[in-house]
Amino acid sequence: GERLEMDASSFEWLKGKGKTTLHVCSDDATGHLVGLWLEEEETLNGYYQVMHQVLTNHGVPLALRTDKRSVFTYNKQGAGKPEQDTMTQFAYACNTLGIELGCNSDPDYKPKVERAHQTLQGILPFRFRMEQITTVEQANAYLQHTFIPYFNNLFGYGFDYVDGTRKPVKSAFIPCSA
Repeated sequence: GERLEMDASSFEWLKGKGKTTLHVCSDDATGHLVGLWLEEEETLNGYYQVMHQVLTNHGVPLALRTDKRSVFTYNKQGAGKPEQDTMTQFAYACNTLGIELGCNSDPDYKPKVERAHQTLQGILPFRFRMEQITTVEQANAYLQHTFIPYFNNLFGYGFDYVDGTRKPVKSAFIPCSA
């Protein structure tokens, strides 16, 4: 919850469906997936769905790293005054919640989510076929209820060794009330 990384990956996630886009959010400290959402293409709604999962299941993160998609950042034309710039809807929501939103086009800026894309591309299409999942709606239900816990148990590292003792990594998420 100290820093999350968010991105989307266009890939043939569902056999015979062509390319769809998986919106991904991962916790930098633990490697846990904290949100997944599949859509036909990369959209603001997809990122909102992922943030809804984060806020509902974990709380408010301190910081979020993304790329420079127009969903996240307003790309200025020329040299304007920063105080006169308008925020995107997503940036406004982050600002309202007190989430520090950092945007950079370099993939090394958010390496954990970039690595997660590769891992997910190697696992998810096969899992969807094994579970006979053929629609985006079925995929999203499966991702929320089954896959995220499975992945985090398999790949997450919610523990650290302090003075030779295995201790859970403390959450930095701020509780979120509805």
